[in-house]
Amino acid sequence: CVLLAAALIAVGGTTANSETLGSWVKDPNNPVLQPGAGSAWDNGGVEAPEVLFDGTQFHMWYTGLQTGSDASKIGHATSADGVTWQKDASNPVVIPAALSFEWDGAAVSAPAVLYNPADPDPDQRWRMWYVGRNAFFNYSIGYAYSADGVTWEKSGENPVLLASPDIGDWDDEAVLAPTVIYRDGQYHMWYAAKGPQLQIGYATSPDGVSWTQHATNPVLAPGTGSQWDNGEIAAPSVLVGGDFEMWYQGVNLYLEQTYIGYATVNDESGWGKATINPVMGGKPGAWDAYSVYYPSVLLHNGTLMLWYHGVQAENGLKQIGLARFDSGVAPTEV
Repeated sequence: CVLLAAALIAVGGTTANSETLGSWVKDPNNPVLQPGAGSAWDNGGVEAPEVLFDGTQFHMWYTGLQTGSDASKIGHATSADGVTWQKDASNPVVIPAALSFEWDGAAVSAPAVLYNPADPDPDQRWRMWYVGRNAFFNYSIGYAYSADGVTWEKSGENPVLLASPDIGDWDDEAVLAPTVIYRDGQYHMWYAAKGPQLQIGYATSPDGVSWTQHATNPVLAPGTGSQWDNGEIAAPSVLVGGDFEMWYQGVNLYLEQTYIGYATVNDESGWGKATINPVMGGKPGAWDAYSVYYPSVLLHNGTLMLWYHGVQAENGLKQIGLARFDSGVAPTEV
């Protein structure tokens, strides 16, 4: 079909289309974060990056897997330039609870982090929302806080966001993959939720712990027909300037491959997808040839930077890469 063919052409190269008529250009040093060596806790793959700049250096929190285990954990790394990363010696920095039947006792993953050096509570200058899974494969979102971004204390109120208990609701199976910003005196979270399919919802909180879900959820749904994201969407990353901007992962139902798309809105809840989408896909023959996932977007010194994880082939090794938005590079032809 024409729409599907156009999407495939758009995501085929090192650059891809953007609504703002530029391109995402992948770093030649990719992947910039690789699995650990030997028997390291993250030797089976690294994924779902979250990147912040604290005024001095970049920080990345990421999900790591050990070969032969599905008990994912969360690690931390730092970088002067966003390309060359040093993993923290104390990794992993967030681990599953001791008992597998606890809400996060089987796995922790997909962190979202905020940093406020002026927070009146020095123990909560770093705030993290993350996904926890128990032995029954229930996925929920929890909260943790830290004085230094490395040593984390889980909230006693966890989990702070749960799947709906009502069968048939759009979010009755799982909530996961959060992104959080602080604006106008409250926290804003966009997250993926699974019911009949994965979609994106929105919630607000005065303290990061007690969340109110938006009445019109889901606020962004998968595409229809032959559209590139007709399978499911998840993993939002949101920036706020004059408008709200979102990058998210979408699955093509026919190809069973994942791409990164873009949406924008002038308030928190009413999203519209870009007319030219997806904005990033895998490069044929490269380390991320099969699919790209979990964007984490940061505006640094006037440049948009996007970290993501990719795989070369289905069920392949997950690694983390970087792309920069360049308005001077012509979009890939569609």
